[in-house]
Amino acid sequence: MIDLIVRFQEFYALGLSAMLGGLFPIYPVSTALGRTMVNVESGSKTQLSALFSCLLLLIIILWLGPLLQTLPMCILAVIIIMALRAMFRKLADLKRLWGASKIDCLIWLVAFVSTVAIDVMLGLAISIIFALLTIIFRSQWPRSETLAPTGGGEDFENLQKYKALSQYPDIHIFRFDSPLFFTNVENFKAKILKQMKSWSDSDSDTNDSVSFLFSYNHQKSIAFPVIYKSF
Repeated sequence: MIDLIVRFQEFYALGLSAMLGGLFPIYPVSTALGRTMVNVESGSKTQLSALFSCLLLLIIILWLGPLLQTLPMCILAVIIIMALRAMFRKLADLKRLWGASKIDCLIWLVAFVSTVAIDVMLGLAISIIFALLTIIFRSQWPRSETLAPTGGGEDFENLQKYKALSQYPDIHIFRFDSPLFFTNVENFKAKILKQMKSWSDSDSDTNDSVSFLFSYNHQKSIAFPVIYKSF
């Protein structure tokens, strides 16, 4: 029989525990990434693992503590590091993340360095502030690119990224990855005029007139100006 997992059940339980705990003089309920990773690496499957780990910890504190008091702290640190080795492997994804989005990669680096080098709470605050600043940066200076149709002609990809694609002979498509408002309209005008000049230079061998069609999708926050030659 397959057990059904209720979405957000753990979040509801954690939130309720924190709310009720705030009414009494007890320690706040929270999570620990290190202990969670140790639990996962040990092969735990159910919530009973927390009960058994608590019982084992109680036994160590009451009876086995004197036997372990001479154990160096570095040994305990190695145990945690080995349990977190899967998390450290995420560093290998930085190269892929940098290629996908440089801003998202910078957010990851700022959050990682600030929490490790300074403090968890202060590092979290720094990373949140930095992420908010990147939103302003993205809206002020959004990414723009020239699109070209794929094989079927239903999807479009970045022409600079996929060199094998080719544009329509009489249609040029330009994408501006942001909604238009007063803070970035000048940036949009400069980019589209520069792109239009580039298209005009590449099509200078013809004397056909050029028309301009602008289509805007507000839900996806993407603008599609299309330049096409009239016949």
